[in-house]
Amino acid sequence: TGYGEAIVKAALHADDGEVETFSHLRAAQEFCPEVSFVLDIGGQDMKCFYVHKGSIGSIILNEACSAGCGSFIENFAQSLKLTAGEFAAKALESKAPVDLGTRCTVFMNSKVKQAQKDGAEVGDISAGIALSVIKNALFKVMQLKDVSTLGDHIVVQGGTFYNDAVLRSMELLLGKHVIRPDIAGLMGAYGAAILALESGGIRSELLPPEQLESFSVKTKSFRCHGCGNACLVTVQNFPDGGRYFTGNRCERGAGKEKQAAKVQNIYRFKYDRLFNYYQPLQAAPRGKIGIPRVLNMYEDYPFWFTLLTRLGYEVVLSGESSAHMYYKGMDTVPSDSLCYPAKLAHGHIMDLVEKGLKKIFYPCLPYNMEDEENKSDNHFNCPVVASYAENIRGNMDILQENNVDFIQPFLPIHSPKHMVKRLYQELGGREGIS
Repeated sequence: TGYGEAIVKAALHADDGEVETFSHLRAAQEFCPEVSFVLDIGGQDMKCFYVHKGSIGSIILNEACSAGCGSFIENFAQSLKLTAGEFAAKALESKAPVDLGTRCTVFMNSKVKQAQKDGAEVGDISAGIALSVIKNALFKVMQLKDVSTLGDHIVVQGGTFYNDAVLRSMELLLGKHVIRPDIAGLMGAYGAAILALESGGIRSELLPPEQLESFSVKTKSFRCHGCGNACLVTVQNFPDGGRYFTGNRCERGAGKEKQAAKVQNIYRFKYDRLFNYYQPLQAAPRGKIGIPRVLNMYEDYPFWFTLLTRLGYEVVLSGESSAHMYYKGMDTVPSDSLCYPAKLAHGHIMDLVEKGLKKIFYPCLPYNMEDEENKSDNHFNCPVVASYAENIRGNMDILQENNVDFIQPFLPIHSPKHMVKRLYQELGGREGIS
């Protein structure tokens, strides 16, 4: 569990991993079945969570600063040539703890130095730091407003709570008794062990003791050139031939592209099913008609292909979307605030013109095609999708210059009866379609 979970699982052949928070909760429940709130303060970070009916209700974490954690206390103790335990013990003798607030490490150090100049005893500084740790957790990280929300069964964990002054500060500030297990710093491991026991006794494949004693790791880094990202990949090589990769953004850097090839790429399947399944009509009596592979035409292509093919047209698609396709029509885009798919539509229309198409079909659809199986109350298209053909017609002079018949009627696709009538009005006059 925790930050090194994945690499430890790979290196030692651990059977399973667990979310750190669940391990801490399970450990807390072992000491206090009715636990209502858990605060864990470690060396570098802290987390706290409310427990509702035995389950985690909400979790709060400190975001960056470690001023309110154990490492700050330990580092300051070392500057005084004391161990963390010796420094903590002096706090218990304090009569006037120094008020250090809840600032970050840099400002906290400044406050401590000022307190030393003012003649504060080490015990008073230690007690002040202990209080600041709890104030930071309760009022800065948690932003606690009402103590009663914590409930009456509060469990504290983490190595920082071995410090008796930190524990007492918590009780004084809350006005409540809190439970600190005698293994506060090992609660995550303890909870993970309990969860492992409760998992049903799975036969473990963990490395045997003799392999653990001689265990070693060799690390190397390389640039993956599977794509343009060129990720810096770090690979950990283990004695049994196992490897663990970090730094890659996809499976290629981990050498898994061959494994991935065995699994069907559903996106490619859909793409092929949309555009490669339908074969254009050969020697079409009404000639060729182009369809841009953009926006709503992308998903609705099977419908429009079937309709136009039945009418006697050879349907021609624009090419696949690419950076080159985008730049083809970039100088005709009227506004930079348009979404990228809309800008891309200009390149697709340009592509059809370059292919010599004299008819291009790109209707305006205020409504989307309704899903017959999953009915919804609203199936409006967004304004761009609903009428972008109007933008194309108004900004791409190349259509007029090449005498392209740009067919872009507004169609009531949500109403089959009116749809048939409108299509007849638009297409009926072209070459005697009936």
